[in-house]
Amino acid sequence: MNRKRSFTSLLTASSFVVLSVSGILAFILPFSIQIIGLHALIGFLFVGLVVMHVTNNFAHLSRYSKSKLLWVTLGITSVLTALFFWQPRPVKSVLA
Repeated sequence: MNRKRSFTSLLTASSFVVLSVSGILAFILPFSIQIIGLHALIGFLFVGLVVMHVTNNFAHLSRYSKSKLLWVTLGITSVLTALFFWQPRPVKSVLA
């Protein structure tokens, strides 16, 4: 069980690194189907790995549901998602 948990955590962390680097490259460099493809495929893999990670650590992670910090992080995530979705002028200038 411990090997499975370690393997899942390490695979999640390493795929996050690839996802981060490919996302930055996709933003900075001219369009490349290889970079976008890598980013998209690793993104799908990452979602699956996150599900495995949550499944392996559900008992420990469920303790966060009793924390006020959970609501703060959900609030911050919601505000940032709304800003990036509606893209007010300052956000558009950064993305341009």
